[in-house]
Amino acid sequence: MTTASQTPGALPPETPPARSPLPLSEALTATPANTDVPHHLRSPFPEPLMPQCCMCGTGPGNSLVPDPRGRRYESGAQVLYCRPCAPPPLSVQAAETVIAAAMKRGAVTPRELAQAEADTGILFDAQAAADIAAAAAEQAHADDEAELAER
Repeated sequence: MTTASQTPGALPPETPPARSPLPLSEALTATPANTDVPHHLRSPFPEPLMPQCCMCGTGPGNSLVPDPRGRRYESGAQVLYCRPCAPPPLSVQAAETVIAAAMKRGAVTPRELAQAEADTGILFDAQAAADIAAAAAEQAHADDEAELAER
């Protein structure tokens, strides 16, 4: 057996790999933009083809929750998180920031931490809310009296 007998003839022409009708990157950018979504609420990430967690990619089998900040994809679809990946609500983030600042200043007791939250207005004060409502009602009554007196 010689070398010439082992060498095959001309090679068949290469065939290009099979291609989907629309590449994924083009499909994502082909999604029409919803101009009703304000720019500051638009997600910088590409929208997935199916609803899934924007952080870990967990699919719809798990419970998905909308972004607490209200962010949306350019198409207008909500940005979704699974429960473990979901960021805390803004009120929790605010309280966390206030508590961290109070701890840096030396607050260690629960009372000092609660006072820091009360000073920033994070805590709900029922008496303050009632006082505000009473003042608003009194102002509305005074405005009505003034209008009646003017007529």
